[in-house]
Amino acid sequence: RGRSVKKAKQWYQRRVRGACSGVPRTHPRNAGPAHFGDDAFFIVENEKRSVIGIADGVGGWRRYDVDPSKFTRSLMMNCERLARSTTTDILSPVGLLQRAYEQMMQMKSPLLGSCTACIVVMDKERKEVSAANLGDSGFMVVRGGSVVYQSQEQQHYFNTPYQLS
Repeated sequence: RGRSVKKAKQWYQRRVRGACSGVPRTHPRNAGPAHFGDDAFFIVENEKRSVIGIADGVGGWRRYDVDPSKFTRSLMMNCERLARSTTTDILSPVGLLQRAYEQMMQMKSPLLGSCTACIVVMDKERKEVSAANLGDSGFMVVRGGSVVYQSQEQQHYFNTPYQLS
């Protein structure tokens, strides 16, 4: 009897789960984990929170002989490192993205490129979601198979999203 009550409590507990997906494009430099073409992402999970980030690189930089994937991968690697190393209970998605970008710009030879970005922090203890979304990247909250929230795109005008550069 005690075991079935425990299972019932586990069943009804609210769960916070995150996922990230991408579709790789065929290009020789696109092989490897956590990046798809000119895009990159990270997922950090621990007992207190899940942090997901995605950066959508601007492929137009290839016209100038610049590999746009280096910019997005560097940004997401910095975000992942910061998300893993933070010891605070509250992690601001805006602060995380800003610090990762600043660290990238302080490199000995700053990278050329640009991207849109989205960082989502899911606090498992508080059952809260907070996000930073720049450009036409985005996220949605799904409950019981229904979309209960979807982020808004940020664009200057059609097909010209805000970007980090």
